[in-house]
Amino acid sequence: MQASRNLYTLAALLSIALASCATPQDALQRGAIDTYTSTKTARVVSDCVASSWEGMGHAGETFVRPTANGYSVQLVRLGNVHLLIEVLDKDGGSTSKSYKGNSIGAGKLLASVRTCQ
Repeated sequence: MQASRNLYTLAALLSIALASCATPQDALQRGAIDTYTSTKTARVVSDCVASSWEGMGHAGETFVRPTANGYSVQLVRLGNVHLLIEVLDKDGGSTSKSYKGNSIGAGKLLASVRTCQ
């Protein structure tokens, strides 16, 4: 009886997780939660963010993709965008915007974005 309850609970949690998938577009539509400017180039900032995230030993994968005028850094967990950072070259430096996808407890990850500026 207890085992079947645990199985139902697990199935319900998995269904909720899969139903609330977040894509990069979903994160962008929610709007930026932080914006920073830096004297560093977009390449330097995006490399710093990706290295910081990878060094934290989080569950998930970090992807850095070039964009038309900068880089997109994404933390993806179980196929869902957890965090997305757009870093764009601007006036000899860069601007960074942070977006949340399906993220809970992203404080240290977001703090590393601020530190990399």
